[in-house]
Amino acid sequence: MFVSGAFQVPRERRWGAARVARPRRALRLRDAQRRHSGVSILEANGESKDGKAGGKGGGLFGGLGNLMDAMKKAQEFSKSAQALQEELKNTEVEATSSDGRVRAVVSGQQVPIRVEVSDELIAEGNPAVSDAVTEAVRNAHVKSAELMRQQLADLTQSYGLPQPPKQP
Repeated sequence: MFVSGAFQVPRERRWGAARVARPRRALRLRDAQRRHSGVSILEANGESKDGKAGGKGGGLFGGLGNLMDAMKKAQEFSKSAQALQEELKNTEVEATSSDGRVRAVVSGQQVPIRVEVSDELIAEGNPAVSDAVTEAVRNAHVKSAELMRQQLADLTQSYGLPQPPKQP
């Protein structure tokens, strides 16, 4: 026996330098039940095994149903986003210069497809052609970007996701 203060502690029960390993406490059923405070470990999403509401959503499988729904929703969103990208790739957006003598066409993904310049504008020389082409291509790009943003906003809204921020 070892005397420690007012208590006598058997040698086997002392926790010290490397004399005796501390015994591990086994998990008991009543401990598990106490931790769950009356909620069945098979309850999920606030429903018990018999389908009645009133649980706390805890338990062993508490949020598994919500996680699976979120995963399914993410997969559907991914497929829809890919379909949207393909649709935008095949969409043509057209814009003209302010005088209407240059017509620029870009895809829904802002890729230039073609630029058409009138013969009258070409006769005016390089500076006039350059300014008109730049204006038409910029206008087409802005229209295409706005179309893409609107399509993406509609897609995210249909899935209940937050809207993408507006570009300045």
